[in-house]
Amino acid sequence: MRMLNFPVHVVKFSIKLRRSPLLTIAIVSVMAILLAVSAFVAKRSSAHDVKPVILRASQSLPPAVFRRMVGTYYNTEGDWKSTLILNNKGPSSISITPILYSLNGQRFEAPIVVVASRSPLELDLNALAQSAGPEFLSGSVEFNYSGRLVEVGGGMRIVNADRSLIFDESMLEPGMKFPVSQLESVFSIPFPSTEVSVIVTNTTNKSLTIDGQTVFAGLSAKFPLACVLGSHQSKVYDTPQNSDS
Repeated sequence: MRMLNFPVHVVKFSIKLRRSPLLTIAIVSVMAILLAVSAFVAKRSSAHDVKPVILRASQSLPPAVFRRMVGTYYNTEGDWKSTLILNNKGPSSISITPILYSLNGQRFEAPIVVVASRSPLELDLNALAQSAGPEFLSGSVEFNYSGRLVEVGGGMRIVNADRSLIFDESMLEPGMKFPVSQLESVFSIPFPSTEVSVIVTNTTNKSLTIDGQTVFAGLSAKFPLACVLGSHQSKVYDTPQNSDS
């Protein structure tokens, strides 16, 4: 990682697809991971934090169809622990198929799990990744089931207890998450020792060309985030770090 001698407190990254705006249902999901030596906790709402909308048996329910929920990143390497959170809001038990994708886009279909009616279930992705093989220590995750729209809520929780870090992500169906072909985000660097990684994930079955950049406040240079991602591939970018750390 290249070391830079300048004070940096705010970072912006921007990523866009080199594709027609008509193909905006293609999803590129981005997650910025802050790994601070000092204790730092970033919390977001996860699937189990949100008060569920219960589907009652007395309601007239639409027919069940195939559903697919996607998540952008999990990590089981080192001291990281990842958990897939499932929440069945429906009146009947539902069979769910978890699927892991390695950083290179390899696919591992885990055994089916059954989530009871109006009940949550947590799956240990560390154990699941270990059974899948060493290439699945990190990557992306999805699950599918037969049911109604958002009848099953999904969330990802990534924890590093030694560094007091936790990251939550709500999983959604393709097309619901990012309805545009360009993503932008701004994040802060709370400590000089902070390390920032930007993870770009292709959640589709098609190859995507990514054209993006990272801009540091107070610095004219721009650091490219450009690549071609194959089906379900992910790429981790380690951004430059302040040399005072």
